[in-house]
Order: sequence, then structure tokens, then C-alpha cells
Amino acid sequence: MPTLTLTAVWVNLVASGAGVSAQSDDSRAREYADAGEVRTYGEGRQRAVTAEGERGSFGFTLVDVTEDEITTLRDWKSQLVQVRDHRGRKFYGVYFSLSVSEPRVLLAANTYTVGVTVQFTTYTEGS
Repeated sequence: MPTLTLTAVWVNLVASGAGVSAQSDDSRAREYADAGEVRTYGEGRQRAVTAEGERGSFGFTLVDVTEDEITTLRDWKSQLVQVRDHRGRKFYGVYFSLSVSEPRVLLAANTYTVGVTVQFTTYTEGS
């Protein structure tokens, strides 16, 4: 049985299957939180207001990304994407912004560093 070894982070647009992949730096962070807030009512009473379920996100930084790949990632904002990392983990979600910067040390000419935080969504494959 063949084994697939990923050495990069892959971002695929679910609607078309098109993808962008790049190496990532070591700062890949997942976060999980309950959806809720504390509201203040009359006479200073405070109550927790929660929603069912858990919110999650996956933040990562892609390195050596070309301008064309940045344009593609910009086009995919607010659309459902699938993200796979080097460990084979798979996440579905959307992102609403990109953080593009020029690295201090250029590994390749005309490449950039791109920070992305994907907000998880519920998605069922093969439905």
C-alpha cells in the first residue's frame, strides 16, 4: 500500500479542487473555543450566553509564496477550503484575510511569507 508523505501545507478550494502548496514555518497553531459571551443586564447582573458547539481555527504561515499564488489565495477568501498539513491532518474552513510580508532573508527571488488563519466549518465528505 503506498504512503503519501506531505512536506508542505496544502490549501485546496473545495468547489474546484484547485490547490496551492508551500512550505510552512514552525508556528502552526490550532485553537478551540466555545461560542459564547458574558452579557451585562440591569442592576449589573451578568449572565453567560452560549451557543451549541465548539469553534476552532488553524493558523499557519506559508513561506516562499509567489505573487501568482498570493493572487489565488486572495481570490479564495470567504470560500470553503480544505487544508492539509505535513502530518496528514485535514481541516475544512474559511479564511477572511491574508497577512503578506517580505521575509528578511529571501530564499527565492520575488517570494513572500503569507499568514493565514482558517476558521473551521462543519463539512461532510461524500454526502
